[in-house]
Amino acid sequence: MTDLTRVTGIGPGLAAQLTAAGISDAEALAQAKPDDILSVRGIGAGTAPVLIARAKHLTSPTPAPTSPAAPASAEKPSKGTKRSKTSTTEITGKKDARKKDKKPKAAPSKADMKKAEKAAEEIEAKAKKKAKKAEKKAAKAEEKAKKKSGKTKAKAKKRASKLKAKAKSIKTKAVKKAEKIKKKALKATN
Repeated sequence: MTDLTRVTGIGPGLAAQLTAAGISDAEALAQAKPDDILSVRGIGAGTAPVLIARAKHLTSPTPAPTSPAAPASAEKPSKGTKRSKTSTTEITGKKDARKKDKKPKAAPSKADMKKAEKAAEEIEAKAKKKAKKAEKKAAKAEEKAKKKSGKTKAKAKKRASKLKAKAKSIKTKAVKKAEKIKKKALKATN
């Protein structure tokens, strides 16, 4: 008899419920029909066949190798050995749908460049505004921290430092993004 908890997905609680429902071991679960275990709390129509299949796999005898010279590729690599990397193309003969063909893009016009620069400036301005707001929040939090004492004071200081870091992060990200857009615009015009 194989313990129910050896079946993947069955813990002690579910095992107790299955035992109460008349399924006392993994072998009995392997022989059960999904309808037999649907009455158990926590087992739905999708879970029942999965648990039964897992029990069947666990309780089925492992077949002996048919010949001593089995191909090495059929064996699982042991822990520590590297697996060979096989691409999707090698297996299916089709290219991965996620990889898109890269097509050369036409150089953007001056109007497009101005739009890109304007967009970059707007992004930078918004980010600076957001950063200023975050800095104000941090200042308020710091002010609160000064007023409070003990553990609350430490929490308030921590919050203030987090808000300051967030403001700084927002500002640097915006500046980087704006610079990136400007560089792209310059590259496109050259």
